[in-house]
Amino acid sequence: MQILSFIEEVTGFLKSQGIEFACEGNRISFPSKPLDLILVPLGQQCQKKNAAGNGNTVEGDCTGNGKECVYLYEDRWRCARSVTSQRLLSRLGKFRRIHARLCKVVSVENCREHGLSPEAFNSKLRKFLDTFHTYGYLKGQTSYLLLYKNDIIATAQFKQTYQPHKTVRSLKFEGDLAENPGKNCQVPPQKEGPGRKYEWTRYACLPDVRIAGGMGKVLEQFVRDVRSKHSKEDSARARVEEYRKIAELESRQSAEFEVMSYSDNEWSDGDAYRKLGFEHVGSMQPVTYHIDPTTFKRFNPRQWAALKCKEEYPVIRNLGSRKWIKIFSGF
Repeated sequence: MQILSFIEEVTGFLKSQGIEFACEGNRISFPSKPLDLILVPLGQQCQKKNAAGNGNTVEGDCTGNGKECVYLYEDRWRCARSVTSQRLLSRLGKFRRIHARLCKVVSVENCREHGLSPEAFNSKLRKFLDTFHTYGYLKGQTSYLLLYKNDIIATAQFKQTYQPHKTVRSLKFEGDLAENPGKNCQVPPQKEGPGRKYEWTRYACLPDVRIAGGMGKVLEQFVRDVRSKHSKEDSARARVEEYRKIAELESRQSAEFEVMSYSDNEWSDGDAYRKLGFEHVGSMQPVTYHIDPTTFKRFNPRQWAALKCKEEYPVIRNLGSRKWIKIFSGF
């Protein structure tokens, strides 16, 4: 029995779906879509402009040709082919559209109103994220389900961050300087940022579904919950005599809060965040992963060091991510 190559498998799948395309090397283009699909076989690296790679490289830069690029790594295709293929079809226009106004946002606080116990809420949340999000479920997060006709079609997780974030202004300066190291820039004056900061750590929806306004609906609910929570906290603190001055000072900071998130450069340029009013403030560098050749599981540098594996695993280097920040008024 002949084993098909990664590129042959992907092109065979596209043919089976009746999708018109042209394939040149590792690049697949679509006459009806301003989109290029860059295939990255295991053991090769995808090298983009301003992103150095090691080992064998494949051409993968769409800069300047007016097209979007999706980068499909072989390990993703092989370890989660069903989800990945549905996600790819969605990018090519084959999806179900659902409007967010027809959906309900459910949290663990109100899940019983929707027939879910907290245990069932967390179980369904975890199963959904482990199935449909690249990096899976996270513990200790503020979490939401997006329901359509009582079915889960999307999930989101947020967490409060305690390490000091830099301001949007200083982050933009550092991002510009990283991309143009020879640029003669004056460091902007540091301003006190919002006192409360959150990270939007996870968002996943069914891969064959486009939810018009889905991310915005979940974000709006989170913002309402944060404002309600902080209003109660500040009011309670202000009632205590010895904390009144502290509360007054902190309220100046807590009048604003910040939500930060990342977009994955393999699949997106972060346009969804841009449409929600987030500002692009920097980038995360590419990460090198070791790949289990049997299960195709990725091991990041920390996991690989802990594994202490003496076998030689294939190595891939992802494309990093973009960082986005939006500041909200506190009340």
